[in-house]
Amino acid sequence: MIVRIIKEPLVHFLLIGGLIFAAFSLFDDSPTNPNSRKIIIGEADLASLSARFESVWKRSPQPEEMQTMTEDLIRERVLVNAALDLGMDRGDAVIERRLRQKMEFFAASIAEAVEPEDGEMEAFYQANAEDYQTPLQLALEQIYLGERVSPEDSSAALAALMSGADPAQLRQASMLPERFEMTAMRVLDNSFGTGFAASLINFPIGEWAGPVRSGYGQHLVRLSAKSASTLPPLDQVMPKVLSDWQRTKRQDVMDQYYQTLRQGYEIVLPTTDDAS
Repeated sequence: MIVRIIKEPLVHFLLIGGLIFAAFSLFDDSPTNPNSRKIIIGEADLASLSARFESVWKRSPQPEEMQTMTEDLIRERVLVNAALDLGMDRGDAVIERRLRQKMEFFAASIAEAVEPEDGEMEAFYQANAEDYQTPLQLALEQIYLGERVSPEDSSAALAALMSGADPAQLRQASMLPERFEMTAMRVLDNSFGTGFAASLINFPIGEWAGPVRSGYGQHLVRLSAKSASTLPPLDQVMPKVLSDWQRTKRQDVMDQYYQTLRQGYEIVLPTTDDAS
């Protein structure tokens, strides 16, 4: 019974919440009670000031420099406490966003320590296989016919090519490459416009076909090779899969942690009568 309870996800996130607040109380450099009239500067505060100074000046601070930094920290704490006493943090989008970021940072730091269980990476990989497939590639030669070409003219040009005409005699001047070695569809679309590569997939290999419209006009195209999209073995793309898994896990932890926190609040929204 105890083992089953420990394995419950909700228990995990409650424990995470406790760890986060414990970490916050240990490492946060702001006063724990904004309404307190006592400003406490601890050894951790002084060590942080010294480390910050050393990172900039590459030496330890002199006593008078340390004193100046300490007084500046006290000034900051006093002014921050006074601002909180006056409610200046309420309704301030910048402050609220910063506090939200700090909470999300603590939740994310817990998620970073989570390691995938046996089989979890493989399951994630298969569930997101489309993200890791080697994209289909095409090798081709293209003839640019012009921006506006009648169906009759394009059909005549295609017939001439199929009869052995020299492509150079039919090609209109353009800055587009005449030939592409094995090239990903995305790259072809970058050159010709979205959807151009997809219109070539069913073209026969070694034969002129078309016309095909690009962002520049009409083209006749001859495919010389085509490679199918393949899914590489997991070990070949493990770094990317692991990074994606960690990002997804981090978001899951943050979302579930938020839901755990939200359950502790009563959410009151304006009613229809209030809005009117």
